[in-house]
Amino acid sequence: LDDPRLDRRAVVSFVSGLQQTDGSFAGDEWGEVDTRFSYCALSALSILGALPDEEDSSNNNGGESTATIDLQKAALYVSSCRNFDGGFGSVPGAESHAGQIFCCVAALSIARSLHLLDSDLLSW
Repeated sequence: LDDPRLDRRAVVSFVSGLQQTDGSFAGDEWGEVDTRFSYCALSALSILGALPDEEDSSNNNGGESTATIDLQKAALYVSSCRNFDGGFGSVPGAESHAGQIFCCVAALSIARSLHLLDSDLLSW
């Protein structure tokens, strides 16, 4: 992270700009949404130290916000992709998939939102 070739501010701005109004993240300029992109965005922002603090996890706090993304909305979107079997799909209503489960559980962990999981259903 100390490499002078890394334009941290530009990367954070680009990744943050991919967040959609529902909390999801687009994967590119064409707007495809997938929980893998949410995981990648949260992971990248975490590595760069650009995730909002717990007290500033939403841009809707009524005051000046230093948050780069709406972390609460991101977590709620990922949670909305949970299925009846406890797994997760790529978007709400999509079939559960092992890779998506990893991405969603990891995204919720990075977002400090593991409380949104149903651990009994997830581990059946």
